[in-house]
Amino acid sequence: MAKYALQRILLLIPTLIVISFVTFALIRFIPGDAALAMTEELGYAADLDELRHLLGIDRPIIVQYLDWVGGFIHGDFGSSLWDGSSAAGELLERLPITMEIAGLSLLISAVIAIPIGVFSAVHQDTRGDYSIRSAVVLFDSVPSFWVATLVLVIPAYFIGWVPASGWVSFTEDPVKHLTLVLLPAAIIGMGSTASLIRLTRAMMLEVLRQDYIRTAWSKGLSENSVMYRHALKNALIPVLTFFGLRIPNAFSGSVIMEAVFGIPGVGRWIIDAINFRDYPQLQVALLFIAVMVLVSNLVIDLAYGWLDPRVRYG
Repeated sequence: MAKYALQRILLLIPTLIVISFVTFALIRFIPGDAALAMTEELGYAADLDELRHLLGIDRPIIVQYLDWVGGFIHGDFGSSLWDGSSAAGELLERLPITMEIAGLSLLISAVIAIPIGVFSAVHQDTRGDYSIRSAVVLFDSVPSFWVATLVLVIPAYFIGWVPASGWVSFTEDPVKHLTLVLLPAAIIGMGSTASLIRLTRAMMLEVLRQDYIRTAWSKGLSENSVMYRHALKNALIPVLTFFGLRIPNAFSGSVIMEAVFGIPGVGRWIIDAINFRDYPQLQVALLFIAVMVLVSNLVIDLAYGWLDPRVRYG
């Protein structure tokens, strides 16, 4: 297993190189650039070619990329084209906020979806199962940004209540902090919850038909032991893969939620970087998300061996 893990870690290097170059190039295909955004936003009366030269964005893309990689190797992740602030510093400051919301959304999804999926599988083709499956189709078809808009508009229109927005750290006011993060996290997790219920139900139905489950029943084991110790553990392998795939979706969902609820996280930072064409900040944010996805996939692959002893790494 150690050899397999080392091989996977080494494979991350060329993957990251390709990802970094592709994102570096695609970012610069966005219409406009930082110089044009500065003249429009701040009213700078400057020559665009001269401003592009001062910002260093008039050079060929490959030259800019090699210069960025050189700084990256030496620990320089770039600075904002607008105010010169460190891109890495901005990321580290905003990252805990987004990770809290994304992590909480996945936790809410798991806590709600897995028990409901197990219940639906155990009580297959009953009224409860049909009700759950109907609700899953409904929630899975509703986009999260639409729900967030309704949550803000409908209570304000009918009862004059607007959900709390903005940001307060946990150390300043724990209660208000939770009110700020629970709602956007729940909305992000809504789509994951619906899909996870369906996946958990399908895998539990498949596992419950296996011979070793019938053997466990014949031994007189309790229902909880059969369901949670034997069946659920094996059914969780594809569920674990699902969570690995949902991590980037949780972060992409936080981009919209942070904009809607005024939360100063990485998602809001990415939107601002796109609007202002702040290439260094946008590049660092996207590269971090790529690293996070690759590492999470690696961790999930290694966790297969713990969930299912039959899995071996050659």
